[in-house]
Amino acid sequence: DYCLTQYDAYPTTAESHFGGSVRAACTSAGSATAVVSATGCAQCGLNAWGLAQLLHYGTIGRLGFYGYDLQDQCTSSTSFAYRSDEGLPFEMRGVNYPNFAMNVGHQSAYAGINAGAHAASKDAWVLSPLVKVAFADRDLPFDWGYITREFGRGALREFKPAGERDLIIP
Repeated sequence: DYCLTQYDAYPTTAESHFGGSVRAACTSAGSATAVVSATGCAQCGLNAWGLAQLLHYGTIGRLGFYGYDLQDQCTSSTSFAYRSDEGLPFEMRGVNYPNFAMNVGHQSAYAGINAGAHAASKDAWVLSPLVKVAFADRDLPFDWGYITREFGRGALREFKPAGERDLIIP
């Protein structure tokens, strides 16, 4: 409800967000990331997302335009489904996950749910064992406080691993 009142208080913000679908995603992402930060559980965050979508729908009467209403309302019915297509852990769900509106506005919101849960738990949030092994070295000079800067250093080839990998780096 707080997010919706902010859209009323600052109408230009609502205009800058493309369509009701992105506005619904922004309000739901706020709810979901608050829950995952408190619980460290992505599934709980997904349910907070679904509840925020339903409350938004109940208040406004619609979530977005065209077919996005259906996709955004499916979250609460599939969040704990354990069928082969819908039962994946949250970390394994891709952009083509069934019944989800994985458009431009939603992908970053869903990523925030997942990353927020693992950041709150202080654990690795990727499933790739290669990435986990690469960052398992305690001597690795990767500053987790400035993740974007560190990725930028890697892209500029300024990032050098340390510790046991010193011998194999040219």
